[in-house]
Amino acid sequence: MSLRLRATAVGTREQFSFDAPLGWVDGQFSQKWPMDLGGTPVEILLVQGVQDVERVTRAALAVMIGSMFVASGSLTAVNVMVVRSLARGIRTLSGAVQAAARGDLEREVVLPSSRITIGEGDDLNMLVDSFNGLLGELRDLHSDLEARVRTHDAGLRIATAVTSAVSSSLELDVILKGSAEILGKCLGDVCPGVHCVGVFLLDDDADSLVLAEMAGDGCVDSVRRRIRVPVGSNSPVGLAAANRTPATVQNANTASLLLKPPLRMDSLSAVAVPVLLDETLIGVLDVQSKHVGAFLPDSLPLLTTVANQIAAAVHNARLYREQCEVAERLAEADQLKTEFLAILSHKFRSPLSTISGLSKNLIEETESGLGGDHLRDVHLIHSLGQHLRDLTDGLFDFFRLSDGAITLSLEEVDIQLLIESALHTVRPLFENHPITVCAEIEAALHVLLADKRRLRQVLLGLLLTAASTVESGRIKVQARTIEALGFESEQVEPFVEVRIRSTGAERKGEGMFMAANALGWTGRLCMSSGCRASFGLQLTGVLLDLHGGRVWVDRGADGNAAFTFVVPVKPRSAPLEAGTPERILDTAGARPDVD
Repeated sequence: MSLRLRATAVGTREQFSFDAPLGWVDGQFSQKWPMDLGGTPVEILLVQGVQDVERVTRAALAVMIGSMFVASGSLTAVNVMVVRSLARGIRTLSGAVQAAARGDLEREVVLPSSRITIGEGDDLNMLVDSFNGLLGELRDLHSDLEARVRTHDAGLRIATAVTSAVSSSLELDVILKGSAEILGKCLGDVCPGVHCVGVFLLDDDADSLVLAEMAGDGCVDSVRRRIRVPVGSNSPVGLAAANRTPATVQNANTASLLLKPPLRMDSLSAVAVPVLLDETLIGVLDVQSKHVGAFLPDSLPLLTTVANQIAAAVHNARLYREQCEVAERLAEADQLKTEFLAILSHKFRSPLSTISGLSKNLIEETESGLGGDHLRDVHLIHSLGQHLRDLTDGLFDFFRLSDGAITLSLEEVDIQLLIESALHTVRPLFENHPITVCAEIEAALHVLLADKRRLRQVLLGLLLTAASTVESGRIKVQARTIEALGFESEQVEPFVEVRIRSTGAERKGEGMFMAANALGWTGRLCMSSGCRASFGLQLTGVLLDLHGGRVWVDRGADGNAAFTFVVPVKPRSAPLEAGTPERILDTAGARPDVD
């Protein structure tokens, strides 16, 4: 390297000439740089040999490669440290997430203070902060949900306990006391500070509510005083009854309602819930608390459910009380019926039997010398006595019918002789009336297996019913044997058919069809013992049904009505007890009347 200042040249080597050619010449590289140094021209000549260039180049390459290795190692070390720091933070965050998934919401993520950060708001820090905030919200939601679940469970326990209390008894006082005590003890789990529960019932005039039961401290005197609250009064109870909706007072100190009565002096909030059965007001459930704002909207569904349970229980208790009263009256009536039957049996039936027996003896003693008129009077006495005895037996059977205690005493019965006996009994009854009685009986009728006395009751009842429907005319009895399908076996069986028809001037307003319609016999058979007709007609239907027979009423071609009944020659194997279900036989195809 040489430096020439004006004419003076200084160099590291003397052989360098400033006039030598530049560039590579003879294995050397020359380069010259002219410049001005303070107004003095200066030239710098640089001459470098190939060996020097190679040495410098090798040294530079060595320095560069070493620097690269050092930089690469440093970067690798820094990268490893950063990755490890991030991995520790991510593992910490992952563990907190897994713990939260298992239900541990108290474990927040805290990153180590020695962690290497990249900038001041790196993504990991932001993620951790977001997670911790979300975890706090989850804790709040979990706490609120647990509180709601506890409240709901308490409400279910209260509703279940009230249901058990109201269903364990049908006594009104027991129901109200049990419900009020349960609410007074358990309702504090849902509404804080509850210390008094009262049940008001609507009075008979439906204009005021009467305190029927109250549970809580010092409530005995309130119940004993029977506090009354007018419906529609400026109080929670009065407004709830008038509007049919819950009335709530959250702060008794600032409310404008008239709170006392029924609120107690130490009550700060209250709610009154109407006790409704459908749309009918039964009463009001009144709940009071020592806390302000104790009755939130979430508690109203529970109180409404409990009020509905109390309403149904009160309604059932009242129905039960009414049924008990009805049962007592029925028991009294049954006792009177028993006494009446005893009197009828001893004071009425026995003399009738005596009269009937004496008159029969007079008729049989032909040597008694009775004249024609006297003998006819004796016959009339005997017939009337038998008729009254039959009516008495029918009355006894009617009472047995109500008890379901009628049974049959089967024996062989000649239906022809039975019809003639019945006609012989009723003929004296019509001597003073323009009514004649006749019979048309088919020869060789089957002998029936039946209860003779009951079947005679049927004939007499239908004969008298037919006679009572006409002012004058004729009553004709027809009997024949028919073959028809059995009512139970659905096989062809022999039946005896008896038809009783009245002809003549029908009594106004008392036609046969009025009685038949009452029993449902028009055109078909009805064996219902609950029909609103005379007990004789009811008894007739039941007695025939016990025999396996049927009865109906229809009109002939001339418009006159007739009763027809059929009785099987052989009754069913097991006669039915009284009070069997209704049986219907369509008689649209009944045979026409034949004179």
